[in-house]
Amino acid sequence: MSVCKVDTPVVADQEGTPTRGGINDLRMGTVDKNFNCETCKSSFADCSGHFGHIELIKPMYHVGFIEVCRKILRCICFNCSKILAPKDGKFKQALKLKNPQKRQNLMFNICKTIKQCKISNRHEVIIRIFYTLFFKRMIPRLITLLT
Repeated sequence: MSVCKVDTPVVADQEGTPTRGGINDLRMGTVDKNFNCETCKSSFADCSGHFGHIELIKPMYHVGFIEVCRKILRCICFNCSKILAPKDGKFKQALKLKNPQKRQNLMFNICKTIKQCKISNRHEVIIRIFYTLFFKRMIPRLITLLT
C-alpha cells in the first residue's frame, strides 16, 4: 500500500528537487508544477497522491482509538473476561441496535457501574470460605496436635 519509506529529515536538496526518502518524495506525488509523480507519471493537477510510511522506534497508540478501547475494556470482567452486563432487557435492547456507536455507548452505560461479574464474585466468596476454614481453623488445630 505504501509506495515509499520516509526516513530522511531533508525536504529538498540545494536545487530544490525533493529528496528521495524525504517528506516530499516524488513517489508520493508532487506538490510542484515543475515535477511529475514517479509512481503514476501524472502531473501536479492529475495525481491525487500516494501513501508513504514512517517506521517508528517504539509502538504508538492511535489517539482516536484510545477512548474506544477504554470503553470496550471497561465492559469486560478483569478476572474471567466475560461481559459485565447482566443479561436483562437493557442488554438485549443494546444487542438489537444496528448502529455500532449507539450500541457501544449503551453497553458502556450499562457496564460502567459494575466492577466484577457475578461469577468472579462467587469465586472470591468460595476462596474466602476455603481460606477461613483451612488456614484460620485447621492449621492452628494441626499445630496444637503436633506440638
